[in-house]
Amino acid sequence: MNCLTRIRQRYPTLAASDKKLADYILSQPDETRHLSS
Repeated sequence: MNCLTRIRQRYPTLAASDKKLADYILSQPDETRHLSS
């Protein structure tokens, strides 16, 4: 299972701040693939 699928599956259970990050990752998958923490 890839990361984007896992984010989509868990999205309903995320906290509001985590949803903001998830929204960004899901809307910019090619950009976020190259980011580091």
